[in-house]
Amino acid sequence: ASVGGYSAIGSEVDLQALLVGLEAGCLWLPRVVAPQRPLGFVAIDPQTRFQTSALGVMEPVGDSIIPASALDLVLIPLLAFDRSGTRVGYGGGYYDRSLAECGPRHPLRVGVAFACQEWPALPRRAWDQPLHLVVTEKEIIECPAIQTRPGTGC
Repeated sequence: ASVGGYSAIGSEVDLQALLVGLEAGCLWLPRVVAPQRPLGFVAIDPQTRFQTSALGVMEPVGDSIIPASALDLVLIPLLAFDRSGTRVGYGGGYYDRSLAECGPRHPLRVGVAFACQEWPALPRRAWDQPLHLVVTEKEIIECPAIQTRPGTGC
């Protein structure tokens, strides 16, 4: 399986200890390819070099970039979420643009948050791409906003 992870900034849940356990070739991290464009994902291995982006995020350096649609699962950082699958990030729209190219059911979209980041309801705009699941330190929340993917239970 191919997993799109992320490099945490600010108050985002840091997944580094979890992600290093993935097999070589399974982990892909996002990189801003151009402003206002979808993210590109770069395969991570022990030789991968990183640089700090203009947004202050550690991004992988590499020419082999794939779109989110080529991944099986994308772990998505957030600042706030609700149980319908709506999320709020830092406002750049990079994940929304990336997932909009994928269609509603693939890849599996998993928001990663602390339970205290849950809101009763958040406004969802036309361009917002909802999550399938939200994982917190307390529970796994299945979001009803998107129906399950046929044949997968996801």
